[in-house]
Parts: sequence; structure tokens; C-alpha cells
Amino acid sequence: MENKYIDALSGLQKIYKETKFKLVVGYSGGKDSSLIIKMIFDLYKEQKAMSKSTDIFYCDTGVEIPIINEFIQEARNQFEYEIDLHSLPIKFHVVRPTVENTFFSKVIGKGYPTPTNKFRWCTRRLRINPIRNFLKNKQVDKICMLLGIRKSESIERDRIIDKHRIDDKYFINSDYPESLLYYPILNFNANDVWRSLLYEKKQFDGLFYKLLDLYIAGNGQIGNTVLGFPANCRFGCWTCTVVRKDKTSENLIKAGYTCLEPLFEFRNWLSVIRDNNDYRWKKRRNGQIGLGPFIVDKRREILNRLLTAQKKSGFSLISTEEIKYCETIWYDDELIEDQHL
Repeated sequence: MENKYIDALSGLQKIYKETKFKLVVGYSGGKDSSLIIKMIFDLYKEQKAMSKSTDIFYCDTGVEIPIINEFIQEARNQFEYEIDLHSLPIKFHVVRPTVENTFFSKVIGKGYPTPTNKFRWCTRRLRINPIRNFLKNKQVDKICMLLGIRKSESIERDRIIDKHRIDDKYFINSDYPESLLYYPILNFNANDVWRSLLYEKKQFDGLFYKLLDLYIAGNGQIGNTVLGFPANCRFGCWTCTVVRKDKTSENLIKAGYTCLEPLFEFRNWLSVIRDNNDYRWKKRRNGQIGLGPFIVDKRREILNRLLTAQKKSGFSLISTEEIKYCETIWYDDELIEDQHL
């Protein structure tokens, strides 16, 4: 049987030698980006001369599922231990959105309705801009970003991949016009990913078995797998209202992670009130007729419910800095609110 991992690693070795751009990895904690991390470590361990460094970026949005965040912290500790042990030219960075751009600063502070497919304001602010701003501040212009993107996950995903293709290796990076994207596992299926994580070269396999347990729990039923591995589970923001139903959190709760129940209930309530006319200004901020931000008193209600979920769950869900920012926005908005109701 074709060994996709060895082939993908060989392809990455060529990229390492050929490109003059700085290598950057986007890490989310999921199985696909975890496999890219594994490949990077294997790449360096097989290099006779390590002339080029790699930066790994994890963007802490502030609304990742808390148990996934805990796993990522454990993963980071293991990655950094290996980096120090073998003196590898790899650096792990955690970046975050600025306080005015966090999810709750937007929803509770500015009164943004929560995201939908038609108004998906979150991805750029929470995930893309923090990494872009970090690189800009470090004056890093030309990068080759390695991502765990795979084909055949959806028709829309395949359309975007083909649209940005340059050749058989590289893709256009619209956020960094002078830089490139490279997808080492583009032709992997979910089964290929799990087999590579757990069985190839045995790197971090104990950690990845823990990740497998989380996927099995989030998948909801072991029968919904490919050759014994979970295929359809997706981890993301626990507040996400882009999806109609958060099946992953629901399955995790059923699997015993009952600490997530207050977050799940809060998220479901948010998805209901976002289109409730009684919760919204009747004019937008620019004065045009149409549903605008949440009414300030309703923003206070959202915060109170969030703080209740925080107390019940035991997780830190919103920072003092975010609350202070929200209160500043409320003060300004209350001065103009009558003009928008």
C-alpha cells in the first residue's frame, strides 16, 4: 500500500530545500494541523543541516472549546520539550486578538449579532489578523505557510483550493500577496491522517491517542468512523452560530464532559436571540433602516448569562479587560441609542 506519509514528508523536504521563504505553520490543535506539526519535527530530525527555522502559530481566539484548549496546552509543552531537547530551530507562538476584536468585545461590547454564513465576521478578526499582525510587527514579509488543508472535505473547500492554485505545489496566499501556501496532506483522507499520526515514526503518539479519544467523544458514535477512526467530528469555537446545531459539544457532553453544559446552553440561547427584533436596534450604526446592534440592556443580559455560565462551568470565559472594554462601549452607545430604536 502506498505510504502517503513518507511521500508527503519527502515533498516537504523538497519545499524546505527549494523555497527561500520562511516556513510558518498554522496550528489549531485538530488532527490535520497536528499531522503538519509531526511532519515538521520529522523533517528536522532527518536534516543533516538545519539552515532554516520554522515558526508554529496557535491563535487563541478566547472561545475555543475549553477541553481542547487544555489539550493544546499539553501539546505545546511536549512540542517545546522536544524543541529544547534536540535544539531544533522551531518556535511555538501563541497569538490572540486585540481586546477590541475578541468575540465577546464585539457581541457584548459593540452589540454585533453572532456570525452566520452570510455575516461571518469572526474568522478574520479572531484567527487571521492576530497572526498577520504578529508577522507584520516582526517585519516578516515572505513566508511559506504550511496548513493541514485536505481535498474532498466539501465542494466549497475544493472550489477555493482550485481557485488559489499556482501549480502542483503552491497556492496563492491572499492575506500575504508576496507569500505562498503549501498543503502537505492535500490528498489525505481522514483515515490517512489518523494512521500517520499514530503509526508513522511514532512521534508524539501518546499525545495523539489522547486527541483520538477527544475525536471519538466528539464524534458521538464509534460506528461513524473510517476503519475504526472518527471521520466527521469538527472542533472549533464553542460560541459558533454559523452551524445550525453544535453536534460536537452535544456529543462531548453525552460522553461525560458535563462541564460544557452551561456553555452549550448559552450558545444555543445566543443563536436564538440574534434575530429577535426586540433585542436589536431598528437602525444600523450608519443610520440606515434595518436591524442594527443589540440594545445595550440586552448586551448586559448577554454578559450576565455568560458570567453565570462561567461560574457553573468553572472555566474562564471572559476577561476583566474585555468587560471593562464593553462597559466603555455601552456608555458611548447609550448616548445615541434613542436615535436608533
